[in-house]
Amino acid sequence: LRALPAKTLLEKAGDGLGPDKGTLAPIVDGTVLPMSPAEAFETGRVNRVSLMHGVDRDETQLPGANTPEDYERLVKEQYDTLAPEVFKRYPLKRFPEPAAFIAYRTIVADSNSVCPALLNDERLSRYIPVFGFQVDNSDAPPLFFLDSTKPNGSYHINEVPFLIFPRSDLSANQQTFGKQLVSQWTGFAKTGNPTVDGTPYWARFTRSHPAVMSLVPAGDSQLTEEISKQHHCGFWKKYAAFTR
Repeated sequence: LRALPAKTLLEKAGDGLGPDKGTLAPIVDGTVLPMSPAEAFETGRVNRVSLMHGVDRDETQLPGANTPEDYERLVKEQYDTLAPEVFKRYPLKRFPEPAAFIAYRTIVADSNSVCPALLNDERLSRYIPVFGFQVDNSDAPPLFFLDSTKPNGSYHINEVPFLIFPRSDLSANQQTFGKQLVSQWTGFAKTGNPTVDGTPYWARFTRSHPAVMSLVPAGDSQLTEEISKQHHCGFWKKYAAFTR
């Protein structure tokens, strides 16, 4: 690999997304990174600081499924021998149209993002204060990388523009959402706790009370302990590679 031109490596690596391209991830080399992040989180080998940690409900940028045939092919490619169990838990008939697109989007988000985030909240909450969240803003203004003709749901990083790029063309509901996020994020930066004036009470995530703040527009955000059940995390925790 050292003998190859850097351009060749970059071209072959692509964006690191998809079942045929591997995954972008830290490399455990025994020196700079002596153990996997999963092991560090499990054993408490982390800086003892407060953590605010979460994902978007429909996290995914992988290629979508446009037909039932696409759905079946992509699930088999991505999950291999686990595919029959995945189909059992995510039957197409359970999803509204375009069912194939929404079902595959949901599977990838659950297995790759939402459930790993909850598992790491559980691991880390034994050692440090953890405040978990899930962004459930399915009406966020679309970003450039999305196909605006598709129901992208609460897509990857849809909360970031509210924190960085103030806009005046948002609906009243979205403006309230943006103000809430700015207050919570800056409040946490100041005090290590995201519960501040003008925002809902945000309890710590613990193993006995896995409270996650569901962030939605219009001032309707609220804590819930049902995220794991909604995303089949018991199943994914049992089988998926992210647990190691």
